[in-house]
Amino acid sequence: MIQLLLLGLSIFAAAVPMIAFLVVVWLLDRYEREPPALVASLFFYGGTGAVMLAMVFSTLVGLPIEFALPGSAALAGPVLVAPLVEEPAKALGLLILLASRQGRRHYDGPVDGFVYGAAAGFGFAATENFLYFAGQALEGAVGGWLALVVIRTLWSGMMHGVATSLVGAAIGASRFRPPGMRAVIAGAGLAGAMVLHMSWNAAASFDAPLHAEGSLIGSMMLLLPLAFFGLFAIYQLCILGEAVAIRCGLSAEVERGTLDRALARYIGSWLQRATGRPPRALAHRKQTVEVGVRLGLRLTQARQLGRRAPEALQAEIVALRDELRILADAGENE
Repeated sequence: MIQLLLLGLSIFAAAVPMIAFLVVVWLLDRYEREPPALVASLFFYGGTGAVMLAMVFSTLVGLPIEFALPGSAALAGPVLVAPLVEEPAKALGLLILLASRQGRRHYDGPVDGFVYGAAAGFGFAATENFLYFAGQALEGAVGGWLALVVIRTLWSGMMHGVATSLVGAAIGASRFRPPGMRAVIAGAGLAGAMVLHMSWNAAASFDAPLHAEGSLIGSMMLLLPLAFFGLFAIYQLCILGEAVAIRCGLSAEVERGTLDRALARYIGSWLQRATGRPPRALAHRKQTVEVGVRLGLRLTQARQLGRRAPEALQAEIVALRDELRILADAGENE
């Protein structure tokens, strides 16, 4: 009876915290939040497609290692094979999204990539955690199950979210760079995710934290705050970069005379929007800010692309510029 109860609770213990982490990451995006449907699709892919790919390729890669070095699988599997297989499997979902029409429209910067990467990572962690929780539940030891839930939720789950968010941010940062630089930046992000994953698994393997009592010792105690603050710091840097891109783009509109400086500063400053009133009456404040943010980002992207900027991007800029002008003038005419 206790086994069935713990097995049922394992579903909630695996999914709910990862979804909560993802919602927090999504809400922290202060300028251009990603469509919930796309974020949910990456979470679903991470928990299904990425897990299945990782299981298949872990077996294919692990068998030769076990054959060449009998008895090494217990250490080589988590420290070497898992990072080399799981990180590309999760990252594949980001590339699939980027290949779609909606992905090309909404996945256009490091902040976007951070959110989508975190979604894939937390989705992967939810399924992986459930498999571990279910195995512990079948043993019927409540204390061991609770300890495992806490450890894998706060430690392993956070690690997966952080690692894949690095890949997503790198892909987003490379979005409007030359092809050669694009590959280097995205590859560096994937390498960083693998190193982080390897470091985590190595610490877990050598520190042996998952005893029956669920004790935590040594370097494992440091990894949770490092992962959390690392996640937060990198994300904030990405958001700061997005804010700079918006302001740089809108400054060009100010120079063109199509937007006044005070309104451009208001649109490009989350702090000013949160704490102060707009510099002029706005009939549709939220829509004006959203259009202005998109215009600022697209102008910066067009400048980065230069002659490689597609006609569709230029057409979108013209449409956004006209829409922003209409919205800004609507408040003054009322």
